[in-house]
Amino acid sequence: MISQKHLAQWQYEFEGGSKEAVLDALNAQALPAIVEELVAQTIVLDSSKWAEYGYRPSWLIKSPASLFYEKYKANLQEEKDYLLKSRPTGEVWPVPFSWYEHNDVYPKPSAIAGNWWLGEKALGNMRFLKKFGWIE
Repeated sequence: MISQKHLAQWQYEFEGGSKEAVLDALNAQALPAIVEELVAQTIVLDSSKWAEYGYRPSWLIKSPASLFYEKYKANLQEEKDYLLKSRPTGEVWPVPFSWYEHNDVYPKPSAIAGNWWLGEKALGNMRFLKKFGWIE
């Protein structure tokens, strides 16, 4: 957790115009805690929401070498199970969003973008599964 003291110090130093002082305040002891808090606030851990647009654990934890791997290991396992169960037979995973009102206005670009995102999601999911050793 970021302390109020650190926040006040950084705000004071920043407003004072000293870039070096701000960087000194963001030292090696405080920065990991800030990043950890940002990761915790960003990752969607509720697997019932993974079909929607959001940051699943694999979107921020790219390999077992990640600093956050051990903390989110069980969530990554759960995501693996989710991906293996949710892929339609003979197809790739669906894209978790749409351009809605733009689909009718720009049908061709929407179709192209939709296909591009299908490929992007499929490759990303396969890279994730392979990097963690869950597929060959």
